[in-house]
Amino acid sequence: MTVLFQHQQKAFDDAKDRDYFGLLQEAGCGKTLTAIRLTEHWYNEGRITGAVIFAPKSLLLNWAKVELPKHSELPFSTYV
Repeated sequence: MTVLFQHQQKAFDDAKDRDYFGLLQEAGCGKTLTAIRLTEHWYNEGRITGAVIFAPKSLLLNWAKVELPKHSELPFSTYV
């Protein structure tokens, strides 16, 4: 499992118990991994049963084929 950097962990901690939260960091700051960890947390708590990822078209296949398999141990299906 990929370990979060300090700023990612802070964002995770700030968001995990809220009903809504924005990850508004600059490009390259690790929003993808933070979002995956939050999704796992909420799924494991039974708060969600699925998630929709909105991303630029150029990144959609990257999410489906690289980021989710690399960083998540949850069962998932992707539809792009």
